[in-house]
This record gives sequence, structure tokens and C-alpha cells, in this order.
Amino acid sequence: MRAKFPNRINAIERHSGAGAAGLHLQQGIAAMTTADVTPPHAPPLAQLIFGDGTPKKAFLTALVVGTILTAINHGDTIIMGDWPPVLKVFLTYCTPYCVTTWGAVIGKRAQWRRDFSG
Repeated sequence: MRAKFPNRINAIERHSGAGAAGLHLQQGIAAMTTADVTPPHAPPLAQLIFGDGTPKKAFLTALVVGTILTAINHGDTIIMGDWPPVLKVFLTYCTPYCVTTWGAVIGKRAQWRRDFSG
């Protein structure tokens, strides 16, 4: 119960030593059931995309994976001394960035659902 309803548990812990008022609050909260609880709203998409260091992780992944993919896809052109099309190289780096970000968003949403579903 602690993981699903941390605010209520914290309220009990804060007020349990506050005399009669704390005891009354503690009894009222203890009498609540999970049916009385409305889970919080899911975090906004922007928070899922930009929170928890996701951009930094996605950037580092894009740097490594994008470099490998550029070497595989355009290595022969680079070895011959020519420049590959800049747009194609840019998209080669954007793809792992987007995939990493999307995977993080899906993972965070799934974790939120596990934490707040009945």
C-alpha cells in the first residue's frame, strides 16, 4: 500500500503524533478503501520525453548507434573521400534518438500504469 498511496501514508506519519486531531486523521484514512481512491492523472507527454535524463540518454545512444550506422551505410563513400548526403547522415543519427526517446516514454507510461492500477 505504501507505493500506491504515498501521500496518504505520509499524512498518517506526519499527523500520528499530533494528539487527538492526528488520531482522528489516522482513523479516517485507515477506514478508506482502494475504491475511494482516484489515481492521479498520467504525467504529461513533455514530462515523459524530457524528464529523468531521457534527452541525454537518447543523445548518447544516437551518437554511438548513429556513428555505427553511418559507417555501415556510407563507409564506402567516406573511404573514397566523398561526402555522403548530409540529410541522410542527419536522419541516420535522428533515428536512434527517436527510438530511444519513444522507448523511454513507453516504459515510463507502463511503469506508471503498474504503479497506479488496481
